[in-house]
Amino acid sequence: MASDAKKNKTSSEGQERLPFEPGKKKGGDETPKKAPRISDKKKQSGSRGRNQRANSQASLEETRIPDVVSQRMVRRMAIFSGVPSFMGMFTFIAAYFLISQNIYPDLPNYAVVATSLLFLGLGVVGLSYGLLSASWDERSEGSLLGFEQFPDNFGRMKEAWKGARKASLAKRRAEVEEKDREREAKKYLKK
Repeated sequence: MASDAKKNKTSSEGQERLPFEPGKKKGGDETPKKAPRISDKKKQSGSRGRNQRANSQASLEETRIPDVVSQRMVRRMAIFSGVPSFMGMFTFIAAYFLISQNIYPDLPNYAVVATSLLFLGLGVVGLSYGLLSASWDERSEGSLLGFEQFPDNFGRMKEAWKGARKASLAKRRAEVEEKDREREAKKYLKK
């Protein structure tokens, strides 16, 4: 039991990769490759389309969330979002009942609307919490409320955001360098 708790509790440094989570490239090199020259692009254009389609299908299959995990996420999202959203709608029915039965005839409208908005806001937060509190490991069901899984999953999500941002910046940098090279090549050819 204690060993299971140690396995589930991971730090941001030594987080265990999930089977569907994309791994880092071998060697840990995250620097972008230099953009190929224009003449290299023309040579490679024929076979590139077929290779890219095959690679994208393989990578989609590798990063696909397993059905067990996605069903667990949907179940939690329905509970953590559905209950508060239902309460937000029920607020109007309860207010109508209280006013029409003269139990609380001077119930202010803003109190009803504020209470309803509070519950509906909790429903929106419940969507995110339901997703992040589910166990993303196929073999582990996770805890009832997901307090143990939330920090791990939130950490994974932050790392994915950082990785996507780095990749986006590297791609932009490579595009700018390519445009600069093309501009220089055009200047050279005009002379």
